[in-house]
Amino acid sequence: MRRFLKKLHEAQLEPGLPVTLWWAWRTLGFARPAALTGRVRVGRESARLEWQHAGELLQALSIFSAENAWNHWQPGHEIRTVLDVGANIGQTLAYWKLRFPSARIAAVEMMPDNVARIRRQEALNGWNFDVMPVAATATAETVEVRLSEANSRNRLESVVETSAVRDRLRPETVRVPGLPLAAIMDRLGLAAVDLMKVDIEGAEVGLIADLPNWAPRVRSLIIEIHDNVDPAWARRQLAAAGFRVEGLDAPGNPEWVCVRESGPILQPVIA
Repeated sequence: MRRFLKKLHEAQLEPGLPVTLWWAWRTLGFARPAALTGRVRVGRESARLEWQHAGELLQALSIFSAENAWNHWQPGHEIRTVLDVGANIGQTLAYWKLRFPSARIAAVEMMPDNVARIRRQEALNGWNFDVMPVAATATAETVEVRLSEANSRNRLESVVETSAVRDRLRPETVRVPGLPLAAIMDRLGLAAVDLMKVDIEGAEVGLIADLPNWAPRVRSLIIEIHDNVDPAWARRQLAAAGFRVEGLDAPGNPEWVCVRESGPILQPVIA
């Protein structure tokens, strides 16, 4: 509880006491209240978010904490377009919107329930994100998704067997449409992306294998590398595609900031 209160203070989530009580209530397993709305901040900008599970609130404490490594990355170019691949319930979308208020924010999220939650976050703030309800894959095909107890941990069935991380996975699967990143950007009308964030629970292995088809359209990339991906291989592929890998490595899953240093950078399309 003390650690939670410290993070709550650092992240400046409001209102403080109701948030704490709700988190404690939900952590103990009580079903009500079903949801809580609070305010988060990035710099001087703030937004309202809704949480339905204690884990979502803990995720918010991580995203909107001063300790979030994203805060320490300063892009060397203007951020006019952001594509969030693996947007979950929209908390990272809120972070990008607050940090880059004038940027066009687009999202890729494969789970229909999470897309509905993104729409709820939009409604709370009067936002309008461009959301593609598909899985980002190397080929255009329907893919099978293994469900998890946490809505941020669903993963493609094709990567489950190659991963040692299987906690909280359920036996159920669902099928969702998949599209390559280049096709996703085409459908969104994005000739190029100034910043792309990728966190897709191991499915990034397919995107990295498909780098030649989308890398020339991305200026900067923040990507989490999960345990089923060989980091040395991933670094080689990113370097060959013209990215300089800057790091943000942490124990467990490394997170990298990759900035393109060579090859063409197309001009972004501004809506």
